[in-house]
Amino acid sequence: MDGKKHKHVDIFESLVENMKEKGFSKTAQQMKLKLKNLGLAYFKCKRENSLSGAARTTCPFFEQLDILYSTRPNVQVLHDESGIDTADIQNESCKCHNYIYI
Repeated sequence: MDGKKHKHVDIFESLVENMKEKGFSKTAQQMKLKLKNLGLAYFKCKRENSLSGAARTTCPFFEQLDILYSTRPNVQVLHDESGIDTADIQNESCKCHNYIYI
């Protein structure tokens, strides 16, 4: 968006026009509620399936939600030589203070 904080409904409102073009006439509040309910059903299913002796349960779109919720995002750390080396700062700060511990 533009860097300011948005409520989730604001994000869904930005999707309303695209959804209408695809033939779905849903409001932002309806889409938000649908995603919330799907998430609740998914996590309930995961919790119940992790219990020992419980019968297996399923929920709508389980496979897709499992991909969405159970994977961690890939974040690559960029090693930049112009960054700050905190080890040097810590060593320098230790040189400034001469404490005697008893």
